[in-house]
Amino acid sequence: MYKFKIGTNDIVILDHVRMEPGQKIRNGIMLRPVGREWEPYLWKDLFDAWATSRLKLEKAPNAGLPATLIEDMRRDISSFSEEQQREARRRLGYVQALDLAIQERRTERRAKSDVSATEKPKRVNLKPETLDAFAKRYFERSGAEAGEKAPNGSSLRSWYRRYVRSGKMLSALIPQWHRRGWFNTTSRVRLCEIASAVMTEYLHVHWLTQEQPSALSIFRLATAEIKKRGGTVPDQQAWYRLIRSTDARIIARYREGKRDADRAFDLRGNGPDWFMPGQAVQIDSTKLPVVVRDYTDELKFKQVTMTVAIDVATRAILGFYVGLEEGFVTIQETLRMMMLPKIWTSQFDNVKNTWSCTLKPAIIFTDQGSDYRCGSMKLLCAQLNIQLIHTPAGAPEMKGHVERVIQTIKKKIFGGMPGSLFKTGLRRIDYDAAARAELTMEQVLWFVVKFISDYYMPGWHEGIEDTPQNRWNELVDRYDVDLAPDLNHLIPLISEQCRSKLTRNGFTWKNLHYGASSEVLQRMFNAKNKDDVEYVLKIDPLDVGQAWFLHPEGHWVALQCNSPGARGRTKHEHLVARANVRLRKKTYELSEMSDIDEAYAEIKDPQIRANQRRFDSVQARQKARVRTKRLDPLASLKDTLVQNKDSSFSVEEEIVNPTKVEPSISRVLRKKKTGSGTKVSVPHNSRAKPMSVANSHKERTVPERLDAIKCLETNVSIPSKVEGPILAGIPKSILSGRPTAEIDDPQTRVSPSLEKNGFEYVDF
Repeated sequence: MYKFKIGTNDIVILDHVRMEPGQKIRNGIMLRPVGREWEPYLWKDLFDAWATSRLKLEKAPNAGLPATLIEDMRRDISSFSEEQQREARRRLGYVQALDLAIQERRTERRAKSDVSATEKPKRVNLKPETLDAFAKRYFERSGAEAGEKAPNGSSLRSWYRRYVRSGKMLSALIPQWHRRGWFNTTSRVRLCEIASAVMTEYLHVHWLTQEQPSALSIFRLATAEIKKRGGTVPDQQAWYRLIRSTDARIIARYREGKRDADRAFDLRGNGPDWFMPGQAVQIDSTKLPVVVRDYTDELKFKQVTMTVAIDVATRAILGFYVGLEEGFVTIQETLRMMMLPKIWTSQFDNVKNTWSCTLKPAIIFTDQGSDYRCGSMKLLCAQLNIQLIHTPAGAPEMKGHVERVIQTIKKKIFGGMPGSLFKTGLRRIDYDAAARAELTMEQVLWFVVKFISDYYMPGWHEGIEDTPQNRWNELVDRYDVDLAPDLNHLIPLISEQCRSKLTRNGFTWKNLHYGASSEVLQRMFNAKNKDDVEYVLKIDPLDVGQAWFLHPEGHWVALQCNSPGARGRTKHEHLVARANVRLRKKTYELSEMSDIDEAYAEIKDPQIRANQRRFDSVQARQKARVRTKRLDPLASLKDTLVQNKDSSFSVEEEIVNPTKVEPSISRVLRKKKTGSGTKVSVPHNSRAKPMSVANSHKERTVPERLDAIKCLETNVSIPSKVEGPILAGIPKSILSGRPTAEIDDPQTRVSPSLEKNGFEYVDF
């Protein structure tokens, strides 16, 4: 009996065709889906379903097998452990021997009793005692294939029944070791609910943190909490089993960070398939773990900078830079070497092979360094029609080819060299790398050229399963590579850009002058107007003796440096020379002229004193003029009082320029702004503050007002009991204060009666 699956329906088919009464099926078969009635099917339809993978054929197990065993029988045997597969094959030997013995026994019984072969044979009684003897005989006859010892009769009978009921499938004999419970494990102690909950909580809350505490310290905290809650404390192995059962990615996510976890556990492919030379180029810079010495200029020991460009399709190194420069200069020289013929490599001794990889890249992959994001780099790529792509920060695997090449150069060439800075590139206290440095820049350059020409390019590469040199020759013959548009303009295009004004000395850059003998600059200077125009200037950092400037008509003009000593000098060497000049200048400026300075001060002392006296007098006169210019706010009022003694006036009409008050009046009474009063505004820079007068004040005679003003000016205290027309315009509530308090006394405070009537003291 077999079981068919068509779609989601399970169909059971018998070994013979069953025809229902009244049905005539030609080339057909009756099938009964599970839980349904018999249905007719054409064999052609079943075959088409099987050929199109819509029908799956498998033996249907008999009833009586456990559900877990039926589930394991559907699995591939290779998914189980090797021990389980070995045990299943051992059991199969016993079971097949027993099945063969039973078949022989039945054949022998038919021959003796002359029973028809079509009749169902009688059941053979399998007793454990008989099977014990059978298993021992098979074990003695089979040897090592039968295992270490023979099984007992009960086990052999159980195996045989499972084997027959499953349709004689090997998967039915797989031991169910993977379904063992906690009782059959190495730890027979089962965790209580409190211990399980506490350990799970402390695992996620306390152990899965970026502080990365030790597992043992957190287990101690968990055991203390379990005791506190009244649970049974488990052994230490239970805690470690819980840690091992946690996903490794979750552990890395919360203990090392999401970024490291994604990098370690994310499935990564090879990325885009670049198949043309120059289609994609990766560039990266690094510091070599070695210091060099320069015997010519007696420079201090410095760490070497290296920049490498590699083609992704062929894995060929297109260009490099090795030197003491840093920044965009290294990228510029690498791009220039990439696009120019490498004829200069033949000048090196003991270099057997030629290195000729020249092209103009279409795409350049770089990191997020500031040198790759500068304006000169963007302008360069725009002029040469190169697409510049910056890989995400902290993802060196996005340009892993050039990273691997740089690592190889560091380890195979400069690892262990005199003056090495070790793997990390850091200096050690007990190891003086500068004192042990023996390499020069010429030797470092020879090592790099020798490695590329004779070892890397003709060497085997696992990534392309070929050598970079063979792959380069093959793809260059198949595809046309892009080259630089013009070699004459390539150097000014790939150079450092700056701006300078045209003067009588030509163009100036870093104390260097260019174009003294240029006829083009002479004609431009003759026609120069008064307005200053800055021109675009290109300086080659590897040879500051020559420069190019962009002519207003749009073409580049080469200029020679006016100083012959600067020709052939790099930018780094020029900057070092300028630094040495400044250092020597400072040493000569340290000499002091103390005697001359002292004599000069003695001679100039009378004149300095006279100048100081003149300056002090000028300052004093200016301050006096400022004081006289201040207007007395009561001057017009006083004149009016003198001229019109018999006339009456209103205070609001006669106050002129209330913003300027005589400094002698230090404190006056001011009415707060209310709905019925007016308040005179004062500029913020004025030291004086205005006097506000209520509109409801009564008019007073001239003598009365004059006496009140004199009282205010002379800072005379107002008696507590004063009657008469002199204080007719002042509210009586003011007079209820302290009798001996003077108006300009800074310690005077407003009494409650004054605050109640809306008055306050104002300091000037």
